[in-house]
Amino acid sequence: MLKGLVAEDCGITILPESLCEFDQQLSTAALEPPLYLQTVLAYKTNRHQSHAAAAVLNLAKELSRSE
Repeated sequence: MLKGLVAEDCGITILPESLCEFDQQLSTAALEPPLYLQTVLAYKTNRHQSHAAAAVLNLAKELSRSE
């Protein structure tokens, strides 16, 4: 969606380089120093999680505490 808005001349955005490298409609400029983003797992609040989803969330929480 963001790439489409930029391609339609509705502004600029920050995206991973891999999403733009083969797009002929967009030009890119490297950011210096490069951005390093913390990634997260996002999930719906106050909703029952499947056993598999709960296991992944618990594992992610355990791993983040061990660092």
